[in-house]
Amino acid sequence: MIDYQTFHQIRQLCDQEKMTVAQIAATLKLDERTVGKWIECQTYQPREQAKRASKLDSHKGTIVRLLATHPFTAQQLLQRLRQNGYTGGYSILKEYVRAVRPPRQPAFLKLHFAPGQCAQVDWGSAGFLPVGGTRRRLSFFEWCSATAAGCMSSSPWPRRRNTFWPVTNTPSNTFIRFRLR
Repeated sequence: MIDYQTFHQIRQLCDQEKMTVAQIAATLKLDERTVGKWIECQTYQPREQAKRASKLDSHKGTIVRLLATHPFTAQQLLQRLRQNGYTGGYSILKEYVRAVRPPRQPAFLKLHFAPGQCAQVDWGSAGFLPVGGTRRRLSFFEWCSATAAGCMSSSPWPRRRNTFWPVTNTPSNTFIRFRLR
């Protein structure tokens, strides 16, 4: 059997160079019968593999059934199949298990919270502000609850250290006290 590149070399030497079968065979170091066969073919057709029975064929139903009940590893399946008379190898079993194993479901946990049960808090910096002859960092405090969201910015002036800011979108107008950095 020849490969695709050799087929095109035979076709080129025959069609363009006008060489004989014997000359092509000597040039490419092939048998004359092989060259003659491929000159008659207009397109390359690779050899088809013969379908052979596998030692695994009689156990495929058992494998699928076991995988449907539990996510066994290929090694665990091999041990169970050996008890049932399987004489084949591990690698063919592993390839088959990889092909037929049900796809894994994405892992996630959907969270549900009642009002006031959960919140996320973070500090941040929003650059600098000119205050008099100096520059002060503008920091902010962000608080988000599961049912209401509010963003509160801290004051850059040092004389207002403890500040109360209203939280928006809450059932009652709640105030949160926080200390500025």
